[in-house]
Amino acid sequence: KIREAITYISESWNEVETSTIVKCWVKTGVLLVFSDDKIEDFTLALQDLADFEKDENDELIIDLTRLSDPTIE
Repeated sequence: KIREAITYISESWNEVETSTIVKCWVKTGVLLVFSDDKIEDFTLALQDLADFEKDENDELIIDLTRLSDPTIE
């Protein structure tokens, strides 16, 4: 059940658009409002980070799966 929850959360998080995160931070006032070009640059940087985190999460899920069932390759 824990593995299913981790997988569900990971899949859900991967569905969140980077632009949504940027807009939320701008709305909080934590980030200043930038020109569209700056927002695009920031969005691309966040997307790179999200891709890296997704890869890391996927590796952790695989590792946890292997620990719970060593027959899985």
